[in-house]
Amino acid sequence: MRATFGVSLGRSLFAFAFLALALTGFLAQAAALPQDLQDPDKEVDLPTEDPGIDLSTSGPTTIIEDDGSTNGTVSAPAVISVPLAALEGSAVPQSIVDDVKKSLPQVLRDEGLTDVEIAGLTEAEIAEILGALNEFFQNGEGHDGSDDDAVLKRDWLTERGVADWIKRRICRAFARITRPAFMAAAGLFNLKNTGSGSGIFHYQKFFLYPLHRALFDNRINVRVYYKANWVVKKFWGSAGVAFGKKIYIRKSYEAWSSTNSQFYTQVSLLAHELQHTQQYYNRHWSIWDFAYHYLYSYCRAGFSYSKNAMEVEAKEAAKKISKLLSTGRGFFHYWRVKALYSKLGYPVETSYRDVRPDLRELNFQKGKMQIEHDKNPDCYRYRVGSSPWTTWDCRRL
Repeated sequence: MRATFGVSLGRSLFAFAFLALALTGFLAQAAALPQDLQDPDKEVDLPTEDPGIDLSTSGPTTIIEDDGSTNGTVSAPAVISVPLAALEGSAVPQSIVDDVKKSLPQVLRDEGLTDVEIAGLTEAEIAEILGALNEFFQNGEGHDGSDDDAVLKRDWLTERGVADWIKRRICRAFARITRPAFMAAAGLFNLKNTGSGSGIFHYQKFFLYPLHRALFDNRINVRVYYKANWVVKKFWGSAGVAFGKKIYIRKSYEAWSSTNSQFYTQVSLLAHELQHTQQYYNRHWSIWDFAYHYLYSYCRAGFSYSKNAMEVEAKEAAKKISKLLSTGRGFFHYWRVKALYSKLGYPVETSYRDVRPDLRELNFQKGKMQIEHDKNPDCYRYRVGSSPWTTWDCRRL
């Protein structure tokens, strides 16, 4: 449906109104961590202080094309002021509405569109883009397992024959205009989840170390907030969210036990969120820079969470340890029961290898382990460095 520019843009500005309303719906304060966060569920070799969060908006943002190549920088991004007082109110101040209206044409010009192209796009297309943000916050999409969660159910840019180079510029404009909302969400999560959180615990690290060695080896102080206060409606459907070095998990910490399968589910979620942490790391911890690329990828994916390139990367990263979390648990159980951390360290492979149909092998920092899984019970052995293999140890774990 086509409408006048002022009406369409004004209606789509409900995105900011919904954000303002959502940020008032704070949950109860997070409960203290349970007593079982002791040995062996301990933080290993990492700082414990609050790493802080970078909410600065200065500095250039490198433009990254879909194929990974770079194409200049956005050196002076247009910024729409979203003060905290406005976010906690029940309506969007007129000043923000006016700011968006004034900045939108210039943002499009900055992205290389001519006045003729802007005139042809602004009335409907840009209104739809900003309207999509409205739906984005209203629907609260996130880690819900949906395979097709596009806000817009069709690729209207392609249907209307918009050239790809214009699509890219439209999505850059979308990212620049909506980035303040992302920054506001990061700030509110940080504000409403106090304390220093928790590190990655010993048993979790068994599975996560081979996937995220760079973060661990560089002693990156990642902090996890379990049973976090969920403060932005956009993330209501999410099990976890990452901003910089901080990861917020909706549920309580899941300690390992022989009957708690949720431990493995939570480790898989952490693998996903740590990949986002790696994406922040690659952008020098700039949430401003991350937000631009995340929102740009979201637009390029047809406003779909699951097809966003940065989410696809995180999902694929978590899949890499899926075998270790399922059919490879025997390595973890034997390592745990025999207290082999001091001898073997952590695994350095995201999955075991089949040496023979009946024999699996996994490399560790200081050695390797094998399992004969056709026995009843399974049989285990390991070696440290180039030393001889230990004798087979057949047991139920």
